[in-house]
This record gives sequence, structure tokens and C-alpha cells, in this order.
Amino acid sequence: MKKVKKDTSHKKYDPYENLPKYIRDLGRKLEVYETRLDKEVLDNGLGYVIVSRKRMSGDIIYANYLVDIFCLGVKDVYYEIMSEEEYRERLTEIEEEFDVKLEMVDPMYCYNLIYGAIEYAEDLGFEPHKDFAIAEKLLPDVDDIDYVDIEFGKNGKPFFFQGPGDNAAKIIGTLERTVGPNNFDVFLAKDYLDEEDDDEYDEDDDE
Repeated sequence: MKKVKKDTSHKKYDPYENLPKYIRDLGRKLEVYETRLDKEVLDNGLGYVIVSRKRMSGDIIYANYLVDIFCLGVKDVYYEIMSEEEYRERLTEIEEEFDVKLEMVDPMYCYNLIYGAIEYAEDLGFEPHKDFAIAEKLLPDVDDIDYVDIEFGKNGKPFFFQGPGDNAAKIIGTLERTVGPNNFDVFLAKDYLDEEDDDEYDEDDDE
């Protein structure tokens, strides 16, 4: 008697079994649910962009992109699937943990911010976070979005603000090769510590 092979084809599209594959294969076919932005990114150069899509089941698949519009592009990204209620709770957690306000923003603006930051960073020699290759599939194809004019860099040139985990020597070396030693600005973590020391000194003087 011939053995009947069990049909497991549905599993390849079960996001709870393999979310990266699901996003790669079907992410762009899902309805866009909402897009949110920490508007401080426009002043500080670094902030979160949230892009979410909704399944017919009601579950939300979203990606959180940490975008540096001054220099490094998409520095970090992660994606998750959860119920709509859990998604709302997650947004609140992000806002409280990082002291940000994730405001609803037009999708085209968010798409331009993400893709534009990546293009700007690539011209400087920096690639987006490795997981963007998957999270990109929650965005429309770059050729399908309407252009929005956004300024990248600061005062007309790259500005590297060192954050946790940034290899300053490597990043500065890349900038020196791509744009030249005098064509970018830098703010290192030690500069921040020096400023704190100055503040403490000034406070002592006041006393």
C-alpha cells in the first residue's frame, strides 16, 4: 500500500512557525495597518520608525527601525508578530522605556525616511543592519513609493554621533575614505562625558 505523504505545505506560511520566511514571501501583500515615527529623529538625527501590517486573522506584524538620518542609516531593526492588543501594549512599552512619542505619520514619509537614510549611508560606506533584508519586505518596493524631500546629514555634511556599540575608529576611518577628513563632523562618547564633567564643575563653582 502506497504511503500517503502528510501535507505540511501550510506550515511554510505560518508566521508563528517561521516569521522571516512569512515576511519575505507575503509581507508586501498584507494590508498596511499604520506607520509611526519618533519625530525627534528630525532634530536629533536618530529615532524609531514603526511600520506595521495586519493579517486577515487580525494579528499585527510590525518592524521597528532605528534610523540615523545624519550618518549611519538603519542602525538596528527587529520585527515581531502579535495580537493587536499586544501591539498597542508594545508601543507603550517602547515609548516609556526610551522616553519617546511614536506619532502617526503618513506612510510615504516613513518609507522615504527609511530608504533615504539607507541610500545616504550607503554613499558614505555604511550598510543597513543585517535584518533589514527581511524587514524591508514590510515596506513597499523602493521604486513604488512617491518621493518626499527629506534632508539627510547635518548642516550639509555627515555627522557621526557615537552611540552604544559604535566602533568610532572604524566609522571615522570609513568617513575619511569616502568624503575626506574635513568633510564630516563627529561627536564621541568621551565628549559627552567631558560635558558632564564640565557641568559638575560649574555646579561646584556655583556652590
